[in-house]
Amino acid sequence: MARFQPKNPDFRRVATDTFDRQRAMRALGISIARLEPGEVDLAMAYSSDFTQQNGFIHAGIITAGLDSACGIAAFTLMPEGSDILTVEFKTNLLAPAKGPFRLMSAGVNMAMSVLNKVLGAQVLTDVQTFVAAFDTLFGGFRQRAEQTVALLREPHTAFLVVASPQNDALREASYFAERLRAEGMPLAGVVLNRVTNAQAPDLSAERSLAAAEKLEEADKSPLTAAVLRLHADKMQQVVGDHKRADRFRRGHRAIRTVEVPALPDDVHDLTGLRQIGDLLTA
Repeated sequence: MARFQPKNPDFRRVATDTFDRQRAMRALGISIARLEPGEVDLAMAYSSDFTQQNGFIHAGIITAGLDSACGIAAFTLMPEGSDILTVEFKTNLLAPAKGPFRLMSAGVNMAMSVLNKVLGAQVLTDVQTFVAAFDTLFGGFRQRAEQTVALLREPHTAFLVVASPQNDALREASYFAERLRAEGMPLAGVVLNRVTNAQAPDLSAERSLAAAEKLEEADKSPLTAAVLRLHADKMQQVVGDHKRADRFRRGHRAIRTVEVPALPDDVHDLTGLRQIGDLLTA
């Protein structure tokens, strides 16, 4: 006995015709595998044309198929002359999909209005298969995640926010610092990384530019003039970085803040890491 009674005796032809007129489904190779009152199974053969970077079917493709599945399932119970249009729906992705497989099943349950009832027994079986394959591919992921959570809950664990002395980065640092405070999570401090410093801080940008202009006007020592202009640019960065850093400190007086100057080379070895450690603890 059918679980639902269709209001349109010709529901199968009408629903199939509606689905067939969806060019998006045809382009994706999605077809109706089973159609009953209030229920529909859609199938899709695996194709690398519709995968994401890891070779799994793209979530957008699956969601598009689920959209049509829910609509067609509901459409089978609607009176003659009705139509369907998606307003809103939510999708939870349980596991990656590679196939070949039955892509999605959907059904509806009639209460005061048509409600969606997604996933049938076959899809649950498919999901179990996907989860098993996922665990085989990324075995131990859950164990490592649980160990990480346990470590974060340790009483000696604290958070450290690292940001460069640029406006966007400092705004993000402020946001994270406030979130940690609101959540009651310990914040050890903020590291202002790659702060610009100068070798000759007593020579201001203005004086350096003025000296460069005099040399250029006298047509003397062009190399010295170029070096003076480079120094002026560097001093402008120094002033800007320190102004932004000071403004951040004034807005977060309760947070310990440490500056690490910009180094001439990238840190790529133990010697560089020791140097960073000395700067952090200076």
